[in-house]
Amino acid sequence: MLDPHTTLRSQAAGILHEISLLQDRIQQFRIELEPVQLQLDGITYPVLNLPSEITSEIFVHCLPDVISGEDAVNITEAPLLLLRICSQWRQIALSTPRLWTRLDMDLLSRHEHASEIAKTWLDCSRQHPLSVRLKGPMTNIHAPEVRSLKFDVSVDDWLRMPTRINFSHLRDLSLRLIEIDLTEDEVPEYRVEMFQTAHELHRVLLHQIPPRLLLLPWRQLRSFTGEFYEIEECIENEDELDDDGDIFANASYPNMRSFTLFRSRSDAENT
Repeated sequence: MLDPHTTLRSQAAGILHEISLLQDRIQQFRIELEPVQLQLDGITYPVLNLPSEITSEIFVHCLPDVISGEDAVNITEAPLLLLRICSQWRQIALSTPRLWTRLDMDLLSRHEHASEIAKTWLDCSRQHPLSVRLKGPMTNIHAPEVRSLKFDVSVDDWLRMPTRINFSHLRDLSLRLIEIDLTEDEVPEYRVEMFQTAHELHRVLLHQIPPRLLLLPWRQLRSFTGEFYEIEECIENEDELDDDGDIFANASYPNMRSFTLFRSRSDAENT
């Protein structure tokens, strides 16, 4: 009768022998692949002979359809996919600002690289108008070319909002508090000032964020929508009221063309 240890050693030796045979076979495959790969690498595909301007235009038409709320930072779709095909396509994609004019990103799912991704996107968009939708904690980004900003935040995210970001060309702003049905005590009391100097801002939508927590250039606004508000909340600053507490007495919004308030979710959803 064989010693159990001897049997195990024999089994192990047999497995190692099979591994060695497979490794030799893999090496042989690599040797056979090399000349084939050299031939493939020498092939010039007709699409690579197109002028860069035409390739760039084709790339723009490869962008996925805009779907509200969908994370556009997807390596399996344009524009990020175009960076992974070949060096020539990568260079053309990075040099095509129109590929990078919409940034729709869930910062919560990729927090570690959020700043890097946002910076790359903004750099590639160059001087083209940029539409940005973010969910999660905002980072300190250089954003002078952002024209439209939609931002979904939690209470914790709001409390960590940067104090200063350059939004010199921002025209359309939408801020939504993710948590719903907050009590008055749960609403954050941190006042955000970054949009006060957005001199081109004309349209604002606030969702469950009291206007007192946001310094806005009210006199230049043309459209304001507040969801889950009473009108008093929109002009509740002391300097907006007269001695009798008349909420309309001193309010002056000379450029306002649309002022809409919703007191409940059903009101907002039924419009």
